[in-house]
Amino acid sequence: MTIADKLTISRIIITPVIIGVMLVWSRDLGLWIAFSLYFLAAVTDFLDGYIARKFNQQSEFGKFWDPLADKILVCSVFVVFVEWGQIPGWGGVIIICREFLVTGLRAEAAKRQIVIPADSFGKLKTISQILLQLTIFLKVALDGSLIQNQHTSFDSVIVGIFWIVIIFTLGSAMTFLFKNRSLLFTRS
Repeated sequence: MTIADKLTISRIIITPVIIGVMLVWSRDLGLWIAFSLYFLAAVTDFLDGYIARKFNQQSEFGKFWDPLADKILVCSVFVVFVEWGQIPGWGGVIIICREFLVTGLRAEAAKRQIVIPADSFGKLKTISQILLQLTIFLKVALDGSLIQNQHTSFDSVIVGIFWIVIIFTLGSAMTFLFKNRSLLFTRS
């Protein structure tokens, strides 16, 4: 188990803590705690990849579990953001459906002893999703609650980033499906 792999596992473990804080303590200090934990989890996403490449710690475990850890974190937080009214439900559905589709195809590849590492389009998608989530966290933390009775300067930024996320999510799904189409049309 490499350091990069341990960082990946830590992201999976911290996700339910973040969601618990978001759901139970969604005012004032709780929002800042959730923001801080999420920021820490996002940093581990960048660190595990950097460490794996820099110190030659790339592993089959990391190639499979790192993208899955990202999906667990990002999808869980998006579900709460939909509940909070911070993003539209249809956007959450697009994001989560893409993640299930890609994960299913990766599972099929793994069954065939093929590991599909994350590509640059998928990484851009993840970065944009994390940026959106950090921005929403910051907005609600600065507002001090989830009451939406005021327009903040974050609103237009969030809408812009949201559309970038949707474009990258759909684009990366189409690219992933095209690159791995042989898995869809051949038997194992």
